Amino acid sequence: MPEDIKKTCWATLFPEGNWNMRPRPNSDGERIKMLNEGQRHGKYWIPAECDFSLKRRFAYHTTDSLTTKSPQKLFDIYLASVGLGQGFDMCLPLTPKGVMEWRDVKSLEGFAELMNKTFSKNFIKGARLVPSNVRGNITRHYGTAKLTDNDRYSYWATDDTVTNASLMIELPKKQVFNLIKVRENIKLGQRIDSMKVDAWVDGGWKEIAEATSIGACRIIRLENDLNTDRIRLRFFAPVALAVSEVSLFKEPDNLEAPKIYRKKDGMVSIRTDRPVISIRYTTDGTEPSFTSNEYKEPFLFDKQGVVRAAVFTSDKKSGEITSVIFDQCKKNWKIISPVKSGVDNMIDDNVESYFHTYDAGNKKEFVPDEVIVDMGTTIPVSEIIYTPRQDMYRNVDGVIENYEIYLSEDGLKWEMASKGVFQNIRQTLVPQEIKLNKVYRSRYLKFVVNGVLEKNFISVAEIGVRTVD
Repeated sequence: MPEDIKKTCWATLFPEGNWNMRPRPNSDGERIKMLNEGQRHGKYWIPAECDFSLKRRFAYHTTDSLTTKSPQKLFDIYLASVGLGQGFDMCLPLTPKGVMEWRDVKSLEGFAELMNKTFSKNFIKGARLVPSNVRGNITRHYGTAKLTDNDRYSYWATDDTVTNASLMIELPKKQVFNLIKVRENIKLGQRIDSMKVDAWVDGGWKEIAEATSIGACRIIRLENDLNTDRIRLRFFAPVALAVSEVSLFKEPDNLEAPKIYRKKDGMVSIRTDRPVISIRYTTDGTEPSFTSNEYKEPFLFDKQGVVRAAVFTSDKKSGEITSVIFDQCKKNWKIISPVKSGVDNMIDDNVESYFHTYDAGNKKEFVPDEVIVDMGTTIPVSEIIYTPRQDMYRNVDGVIENYEIYLSEDGLKWEMASKGVFQNIRQTLVPQEIKLNKVYRSRYLKFVVNGVLEKNFISVAEIGVRTVD
């Protein structure tokens, strides 16, 4: 069962002290859990908010032009926030002229189109709704017709003694859908503890999903499209139910922008967050079409160049193209210093892994440190890229702030290529690009660390370079 179905987000909390201060990822595990999931039966009504930017950073930056989130990504965020009863707070970075970039406008238009296509048709219309109980048998006030009347605060209710109830939905004919939306009459509180979804399959009921924390809105996204004419919702609560809406929707075919990765050995993989019909790709710089190579398994691309990929449907419709420009393959790279377990994480082309020099026994203040990389052969270096750790939300322990860059052809004679401070890195843990004032023909790279944001050690997710032809 997909993990996003199982997520919990209660709208209530028992806040204590400075509860809304940013938690420390390494030491405030319980507070992180509280702020992410809320607390059942909390004293105060404090619904969660999902704050994010349409681009990589909240403030406008010229290097973020190609980081605009796709319509599919925005839709995924919508389901993960509004679909969990949260606020959907999107920052729209404006250019110095006070306008949005055209890519941002196009993405928002695509998001609106995707929302309209998804939620314009509710398959529950015309269905027969069979409840296990209606409060006092007064269907006029508490019957299942209240679930489809578009009134946010009318509701199907059960007797006070009926806290576990079911609702069978019989559709006029088989329909294909993958989203189940349920809402409670929030004026009466967040009453339901959990729910389960059963589908009528091969002459019997089969459980296909479960969820907690219904509240203002819960959208269950099934792992696969469901083709049936009958489902059953089972609710579990400590008090009588007060459900204001049940709806069924179908997402359009998934056309999300695929993600392209390359490992240190040059093997490229292409992935999507959700199942798709097919992925087509090119390696010659052209745009992928329905006749391009179909991605089946990782392939070798250990040279400089661009890999482009897009998702296609069976009727040849395509989604947004993802393009990744790869520079030098790191299969011949090695770390000369420091000599410590895990150093290859800095050059494995995987930002999800990282290296650190943490020593639990070291209680001293931070002292300058360095990383020396042998790039295997002499190459024309024009830019250095440092990627900070990405393991936890805004974990800045060991993240480099002050640096010096040295380059060398022989590893003996070094020339300083750059020196500086990563501006605002505490708020934006994204790859930091150090543009050099000239091209350096180099085989060896020395990254001197003069200061970090927190603690007394350094942490690095990835070190890379850009070259010129």
